[in-house]
Amino acid sequence: MIALDAFARSAPDGYTVMVGNTNSNFLAPNAYKSKLTIDPAKTILIVTRIGFNPYLFLRDQDRVPGEDVQEFLAYAKANPGKTRYTSAALGATPTMISSPCSSVFGLNMMHIPPEKRAALRCLRR
Repeated sequence: MIALDAFARSAPDGYTVMVGNTNSNFLAPNAYKSKLTIDPAKTILIVTRIGFNPYLFLRDQDRVPGEDVQEFLAYAKANPGKTRYTSAALGATPTMISSPCSSVFGLNMMHIPPEKRAALRCLRR
């Protein structure tokens, strides 16, 4: 957020560029508009994409039945509030995507924040 704000306020001389990602350039500025002195949508121009970050869907075979996404969705719908998921951080792209996806598919899943994962590993033992 600090870098994005400083970048947007830099001299428009063509010598300043910023490399960012979906979180730093889109999600965070929209989630925390009050913390920025600029409007990223009006101030920043995306020039190109320089990479691709695939997202993985992983499951614990011993705890979650199913062989494909459709079977997982059926399981999650049949077990509201019991299906858990995690992501790299609150506000990270997978977390932001999971909420609308849950609504679209009619799921009630519980997000486990990254800082709680270690405690859960201890409980599983």
